[in-house]
This record gives sequence, structure tokens and C-alpha cells, in this order.
Amino acid sequence: MLLGLAVLGVLVVGAVVSTVLSFDTPGPASVDDAVDRFREDGGDDGPDRPGGRPPEGVYLYEGTGEAALSFPPLTQQDGAELPATVTHQPRGCWTTRVEFNAEHWQEWTYCRVGDGMVETRGRSGQAWDLGVSSAGNVSTFLCRPPNPVLMPDAEPGDEVQQSCSGTNSAVDGRTTSRGPSTFVGEEMLVVDGTEVTALHLSNERVLTGGQEGDERTDTWFRADGLLVRYERDIEVRTASPVGAITYTEAGYFELTDLHPQT
Repeated sequence: MLLGLAVLGVLVVGAVVSTVLSFDTPGPASVDDAVDRFREDGGDDGPDRPGGRPPEGVYLYEGTGEAALSFPPLTQQDGAELPATVTHQPRGCWTTRVEFNAEHWQEWTYCRVGDGMVETRGRSGQAWDLGVSSAGNVSTFLCRPPNPVLMPDAEPGDEVQQSCSGTNSAVDGRTTSRGPSTFVGEEMLVVDGTEVTALHLSNERVLTGGQEGDERTDTWFRADGLLVRYERDIEVRTASPVGAITYTEAGYFELTDLHPQT
């Protein structure tokens, strides 16, 4: 799975700030704001394709996580409650957007192809407070051809290669994220007292180009593509005038309610 590379070149701005007065850390993302955005933006009412897609709305997750910069030394915490919005797109596709906190979000676009499910695009955004200024960036990655995610008749241990390439608004050049995705198997997870059959994937990516690093993610999907659980461990290095800046991100979140707010 593509996890957005919400890093960092713009943060060399911090290198020219001789005295940082204070750093504000972002608070949790607002569930009410997520619901309001969903109601304003709407989605696509086109027909589903075989395999279906998750019902639209704002789902609630809980978990823990942290993002950190090596320079300037900054950290952000995930909120205890994370809203995630599912919005239907044309041609049997949908977007899942998770808000880790008020300044950090990640989204994936999936589509149905035959009885399978593929990933076509990933985006992320993040902003950092630098005391006397702030810095933010958005990354956009396209997967061409689309990455296979859920494949019909997959057996435990089956592996497919995934690759996406894109840009970061704060970093020169393109970055490619490439590596294997392994189907671990079906697992039973409990969501608010209800057992859910989840399809577990383990994914490893190597990042090359404008940014370099490694990311390891584990994802659990319901058969219709609803994200039930997500774990991540990421390290990305970006060159800067003051040397390499390292961004790390680790944590997990899991679904707490099968019924979205709409």
C-alpha cells in the first residue's frame, strides 16, 4: 500500500531560523468537520462493480502513532480518535481519507477491476509549526499500471509487485515507491462486538529518487474494501543544505464502528 511521503524538504526553512520561540503541536482531527466536508463534497452515485465498495461516510478509528523530524527536532502525535472518510468515485472507484491529526492526512484511491481491487493513487498532506513560521507539503503519487491489492482466489503467501511514482510539493524531483505485497490470509477481527472477516496484506516498499527510505505497512480489508486495521513503520530521508533530514512515522489504527456517519 502506498503511504504518502509527507516529508520535508520545505523544512529547511527552519535552518535559517536562529531562535525558535515555540512549537505548537496539532490537536486531534475533528470528526464533526470531517462529516461536514463529506456532506458538502458528496460522492458518485454510479453503480457498483462486482465485489462492491464500502458504503460512503465518515468511519471512526482508534489507535496510536507518532511522526517525527530529525531537524528541526519535531514530533506530532496521532489523535486517539481518527475520522476516515470514504467517498465514492466514478467507474466503481472510491477514496479513503484518514486524518491522523488536525494537520496530517493520508488518502488512497481504489477501484474494482473484475473481481479484484487495485490502487490507482495516493495523496498525503502535513503541516509543521516552526515557532516563527510554519511549513507544509502535499505529496501525490500515481500507480501506473494500477497496483493489485485484493486478488480473487489469492492463497496465503501469494505475492505481487507494487509500484507508484510521484512528487512532493516541498522536494525537487520524483520519488518511486516499489516493493512486494504479500497476502497473509483471512483473519477474524472484532469491531464493536461484531466479528469481521478481514484480508491481511503485508507490504514492503523501497523509496528511491527525490527521497530515499523504507516503509513497511500491514493492512486488513473487509471484502468490500473497507479498511479495518492499518499498521505502519516508515523512514524517509531527504537531502537538504544542512544534510539529510530524516522523517519517521509509526503507529496503528483500527476500526471501532462499522456504521459510518453521513
